Amino acid sequence: MIDTHVNLHHEDFAGDLDDVLARATLAGITGMVSISDRIASIPTIAAITDSRPAFWRTVGAHPHYARDHLNLTVEELIGLARPDRVIGIGETGLDFHYGYSPQDDQVAVFRTHIGAARATGLPLVVHTREADGNGVSIYLLCSLLSAGGDTAANAFAID
Repeated sequence: MIDTHVNLHHEDFAGDLDDVLARATLAGITGMVSISDRIASIPTIAAITDSRPAFWRTVGAHPHYARDHLNLTVEELIGLARPDRVIGIGETGLDFHYGYSPQDDQVAVFRTHIGAARATGLPLVVHTREADGNGVSIYLLCSLLSAGGDTAANAFAID
């Protein structure tokens, strides 16, 4: 069994990561995908995953931290996604519940992630809370625009 969404780089695991991994193995977990929450976390995530054969990772910024990633570019994400252990772009999306980042910032960073996922062909790891309709609309809009669908994209209204 593979756990497809872990945050092993979190400070809660710093003191007993080996014990956490041992317990996971005893519970039947044979692999893990460590999800990126911030670009600054990527080196720590890579240090945990890249030396373990059944571990993979993503690159991206959680919507809570979108305000800190407004300068993130599609090209930067593409570059970060080059290592073989990277199997997805994200965690990205929209989370309007807590308001940690302004909605417009979340939308902008989400669009950047969508562009990187489309360019690399990697899956997009999406987090959505209290923004479901907006997230789908933005994804469809970006897909249409990148496919040359400028006229069709005008049909979507993003609140």
